[in-house]
Amino acid sequence: MTNDFWTPQFHLFPPQGWMNDPNGLCQFRSVYHAFYQYTPEWPANELRFWGHAVSKDLLSWKTLPIAISPDAACDKDGAFSGSAWIETYDAADGDCGYGDGVADDNSAAAGEVMRLFYTGNVMDETHPEADGIDVGREAYEIMVTSEDGLTFSPKCVVLKLNDYPGTCTNHVRDPKVWEQDGALRMLLGARERDAAAGCTKPADERCDSGAVLVYDSIDCDESWTLHSVVRGTNALGHREAFGYMWEYPFLVQLDGQEFLSVCRRG
Repeated sequence: MTNDFWTPQFHLFPPQGWMNDPNGLCQFRSVYHAFYQYTPEWPANELRFWGHAVSKDLLSWKTLPIAISPDAACDKDGAFSGSAWIETYDAADGDCGYGDGVADDNSAAAGEVMRLFYTGNVMDETHPEADGIDVGREAYEIMVTSEDGLTFSPKCVVLKLNDYPGTCTNHVRDPKVWEQDGALRMLLGARERDAAAGCTKPADERCDSGAVLVYDSIDCDESWTLHSVVRGTNALGHREAFGYMWEYPFLVQLDGQEFLSVCRRG
């Protein structure tokens, strides 16, 4: 807490610079962790990092060192949004053993591993045909792990350009990962190329449309298979664009039903 009139008293805020999307909100070893899009040198530099803070009561927050920095070839232009999944395992399951999703606390080998997934943004604005969509842009889905919630492993690229369906542009982002039915599932926001049904734009304008890519993994999060593509439809079930890009996909399960939310662009 602080007596500074302009400082939020109950809201998480960064020590300096700019913050945006909350990422990877989770409880890990009885401590709440909040990660967020963070640009410490804003407005002089807009490069995005993952800020990190912890709390025991969701009211008082302690700022920790930056969790993810865009310091690799796969994320040199920004560590974009993503999510966290807490793996709970015991000796019988072995590492990445999903089991029933609950560790046996009486087992000495019971433990948890925090896995963070995010999009690494790579841009090449020097390309003569760069449009930031198909040319001059690359998107990588990246995983880092932590066993203490403070230090993080080297980066592991789990999805790259040739892993996305051919209908997609290179603008794919914001992995949401969770465990379901003994496997991991990932949602990705995407921009499909000239896929909108009934597009009435001139021939020289793009008719892209938003979509969500659904991937599955059964081997420790490192190998993913495309499960399906969710696209916009109208009341008659016919293909219809709902914006040119979908970002930040999220799935909520209520009363046996699944509800998908996205942030629509365009």
